[in-house]
Amino acid sequence: SAADWVALADQYYNASMATNMAVKIPIIWGTDAVHGHNNVVGATIFPHNIGLGAAHDAALITQIGGAVGQAVRATGVNWAFAPTLAVVRDDRWGRTYEGFSEDPALVKQYAANYVTGLQGTFASDANVIATAKHFIGDGGTDQGVDQGVNMASNLDMINIHGQGYYGALGAGVQTVMASFNSWSNPGQNINIGKMHGSKAMLTDVLKTKMGFDGLIVSDWNGIAQIPGCTNSSCPQAINAG
Repeated sequence: SAADWVALADQYYNASMATNMAVKIPIIWGTDAVHGHNNVVGATIFPHNIGLGAAHDAALITQIGGAVGQAVRATGVNWAFAPTLAVVRDDRWGRTYEGFSEDPALVKQYAANYVTGLQGTFASDANVIATAKHFIGDGGTDQGVDQGVNMASNLDMINIHGQGYYGALGAGVQTVMASFNSWSNPGQNINIGKMHGSKAMLTDVLKTKMGFDGLIVSDWNGIAQIPGCTNSSCPQAINAG
């Protein structure tokens, strides 16, 4: 029940504050509420992003984001791992339904709408922190291989795969999730490797060039995919941003 979720959230919070540290840092609990609070029995389930994109109704996307935020907060959770901003280039990718559109201009617009719906102005108890994901290029991997290699040019990475992040950052998104994929284009001397370990992308591009000043979070066990790392230890990911 929702009450069970709230009770657990309160336990987590109380445990995080039960410390003699000079600065007490409360826990923040995030959940994959990507088309409704879909881990909770009885919660309203909305269409996946591909359906919302096909509807061509920006205002509806904002409303759905607001409804999702309200449902998440009702269970004591403060952070939603949404929206996904993948711009799909190959329909063989098994996660095509997670993208709003193959048109980067629409993804940019809907990213802003969804983030605005989730976060509002943080003046309401129904607002949650949003997450722009997955940075960057997850929808453009070679042959649609999930968690594979994006071989885009520098121009295409910006003009196609980057557009959703301009929309989300413009709407004030507070967190960004790193992507499982790599980026390599030998013809342009691009060899970024895994995004989770790339200071060039997570710090130099996202934080410095694009001006993102929030929190970057890893995807599920993503840091272990960096050579030399494990799920419990990855200095390269920390130093990357």
